[in-house]
Order: sequence, then C-alpha cells, then structure tokens
Amino acid sequence: MLENDEIVDQFKKSLSATIKSIGKSNTIEVNFVQDGPSIDGDIINLNEPNLQSLKKNLNYMRAEADSMALEIRLHTKEIHQEYLGNNDVVNEIFNAVEQSRIEAQGSHIFKGIKLNILNKHKFDIQNTEDKNNKDKEDYKEIIEAFRYVSYSELTGEILGGKFSAYKKLIQKKLGHEYNDFFKKLRNNITNQKNFADLLQTFLDNLGYYDHNNKQDGIDNEDSSKDKDLHDEDNKSKNQDSKTDTKHDDEASSSDLQQASSMDEDQKMGDEANENDLEYFPKIESLDNKMDKIKSEYLEDLDQIDNDKEFIRKSNRGVECMAEDNQKRVAEIGNYTWVLDGTEIPFLDETEVRNLQIQKGTLLPEEREIINEHIVITIEMLEKLPYPKKLRNVPEFAGGHHEKLNGTGYPKGLKDEDMSIQAKIMAISDIYEALTAKDRPYKDGYKLSEAMEIMWLMKNNSEIDKDLFDIFIKKEVYQEYADTYLGDDQIDDIDEASLIG
Repeated sequence: MLENDEIVDQFKKSLSATIKSIGKSNTIEVNFVQDGPSIDGDIINLNEPNLQSLKKNLNYMRAEADSMALEIRLHTKEIHQEYLGNNDVVNEIFNAVEQSRIEAQGSHIFKGIKLNILNKHKFDIQNTEDKNNKDKEDYKEIIEAFRYVSYSELTGEILGGKFSAYKKLIQKKLGHEYNDFFKKLRNNITNQKNFADLLQTFLDNLGYYDHNNKQDGIDNEDSSKDKDLHDEDNKSKNQDSKTDTKHDDEASSSDLQQASSMDEDQKMGDEANENDLEYFPKIESLDNKMDKIKSEYLEDLDQIDNDKEFIRKSNRGVECMAEDNQKRVAEIGNYTWVLDGTEIPFLDETEVRNLQIQKGTLLPEEREIINEHIVITIEMLEKLPYPKKLRNVPEFAGGHHEKLNGTGYPKGLKDEDMSIQAKIMAISDIYEALTAKDRPYKDGYKLSEAMEIMWLMKNNSEIDKDLFDIFIKKEVYQEYADTYLGDDQIDDIDEASLIG
C-alpha cells in the first residue's frame, strides 16, 4: 500500500505528464506552489496538493490544469495582447471570453477535459458569493456573466446556480444581437484572430471603448442592484447551502485508496451531492490513451495515403526503380486485410514481383518472350541476299537492343563490338519506345521525362555518349517530337544539362 507522500508524488507526476500531453509540448514546466495557480508562458504553477485536497478536490485540480494546458496549446499571447488596452473592463472581458474559446475548442478535442471543466464551472457558479452580502463590485458581475454565458454558448452546456441570471444580464446588454453575436463567435472558435476581431467589434458597439476605467464601463442600470440577477441568486442560495467540515490532514493513505476505487454511484466525501465533481476515474489515464490512439490512427491514415500514392506511381512502369523502393513494395505487400472473414496479404507474390520491376512493366520471363522478336528478326535478315553496300543490315537492325556495357540482348555486345550505325539505331529505338503514344501497355512519356531517362542511360554507359550529344545539339529529338508526339507530351527541356 502506498504511503501518503508517495500518493501525492504519483499524482503530481501523472498530472505533469498529462499537462505536457494536452499542451502538446515537452517544454512545459509544471511547478506546485502555495500561492495559487497561474501561467506564465510555458510555466504552469498549480496549488501544492496534499492528501486531503486530493480526496476532496481531485478533479477540480485537474480541471484547472487542463485549462492551463489548453491555453498553451490553443492560445497565442501575441495576438491576445493586440486587443488589450487601458480599459480594465474590456481587458477582463477579453480574458474571460478568450478563456471560454480555449476551453470550448479543447472540449471538442478532448471529451474527458470537457467533463472536468464543465463540472468545475458548475461547482464555481453554485458557490459564487452573494453580491448582496459581499458587496461585490458591479463590473465583476458583468465579467463573470460574460465568462459563464460565453462558455455555455460556445459549448452548448447549461450551468446551474446563477447562470440563468447571468444569461439574462448578457441578453439585456446585447439585446437583439445576442444570438448573432454568439453564432459568429462559435463559427470562429478555431481562429483566435477572427474571434478577437468579432469580440472587439461587439464591445465597441456596446460603448465599452468610450470609457477609460472599469467603473465607467458599466451602465447606470447595472450600477444599481439588478433585480432579476439577485432574485435568481437568492433562489440558488435557498437551494444550496454548505457547511465546512474540518478534516485531518494526516488522513491515512488507505482512506484515499478506498475512495479511489468506489463504485460510480457512491458519493465522494462527506458532503458530495449530484452536482459535485467526480474524483478518481476507473482508469486513471484513459483519456490520454484514447487521444494517443486517435493520434496514431490519424498517422496511420496519412501513411496509407502515402503508400497508396507510391503504389500508384510504381504501377505506372517507372524507369529505374531504386532498391529501397523495391523493398518498400515488399513491406506494403505484407499489410493484411480481411476478405470474406479471411485475413490475406494486401499484395500476393506475383503482384509484388510486378511492382518491383526495375524498368518497364515486364517480368524477366515475359521480357524473354518479347526479346525473341529480335532473334527472329536477325535470323530472317541473315537469310536474305544483299548487295555489297547493304550486307551489314542484319547487324545494324539486330543491334538496336544491345547496350554498350554488355547488358543488352540478344548477344550481349559491348561498345567495341557495335558499329556506329547500330549505336544510332539503339538511340533511335529507345527514344521512339519511350515516347510512343500508341502502345496498349503504357502511355507515352513527356519529352522531358524521356530525355531524363536517356541521359541516365548515357551516364550508365548503355548508349553512346557522343552520339546522344549530337542527337540533342542537332535537335533531332525535337524534329521527331513535332511530327509524332502529342501536344501534351511536348514540354520544355534543358539541353545544356543533358550534354557533356
């Protein structure tokens, strides 16, 4: 069983980790202090907890921390400062409504945070001090009204206690613009700048910018006690009274651990009622885990989109597929999916081999069959009688699939074995094959794409370098393109980058 100090330390560590996760930053510094919660840049100061405060106010403390973490994640201080000036009322209303925007946006992202903050507001509004008894300043009443009413309108949540009175007060201030005001704010929850512009315009229309101090910012009708507000206030006070009970700060850890495992329908603490906060959840970090799963799921969707685009390009017959891309095809092929209740690989073995083809769209055994045409061609040509000046036609015609580095077919000839004519035939055949738009198994490449492939073949000693340079310099490629290529295939090329 954990000792008291260990329980508090574990809570502090858990809360700090949660704040960094919500705030989406590992640079957040969380301190536990005696002088109340505050936030300064990436530094969050929270009340120092003890065993008794955890037992009584656990989720309230979490809600305070959640709200601050959301501020770091969803609020830009520089934008906010642009709208603050010398008018205290305007500044505090801006602070209150901006905080509601942050909490509303955060509640949409994190459902667990939504419940924590909602319960905190319900608790706060039901324990708001009575203005009649405490002589609260009028402008504070307006700010609280803006705070709770904006939160309610932006989230759709209804608060108890004095909320009805607060809402009537804001409706009275805004008049017929009430619905339009909050509708526009709701539509801009995710855009802090637009949100602030709208708020500034409405406050200006209400006349708050016509005054220089907080007291002058309140209409005379609000300076007197608002009857509706306090009628509602008194009703709330008649329905809810609380008695402070002293507790021993040295409460045993077994009491707290027992409280943390209570059934959902049991009450927390001696004075809990249906509006009090829920305390220890059944699973401590469930919300964070679900958010992490959601994040990983979105990352998986992004990866699937990337893989889909990669496979689509690979299926086109891209030249010179790199070894790393061939490995990626195999990895994607090992993905599994369920078809008719059976889990099967995303790609079968044949599909993987086809997509891994380094050049073109033919498997080695398929290319071997296709290559037979040149063997047949040579055999036919060699059987024909030729005059002396044409006696080398079989070598010229039969060498158009040979490569200078010896990797061609059918004879695997090298540079010194091939005539200039055969080398010219090889360049011409490659260029025609790449750009041909009438092949049933592929689309014709654009001019720039074909030139890039042939430039790579030149650098790999597959075609003759000098002849290719002449092919470019004399614009033989362009003459052929103007005659045989489609308009959508002809684009600009950088001749200088292809030569040399």
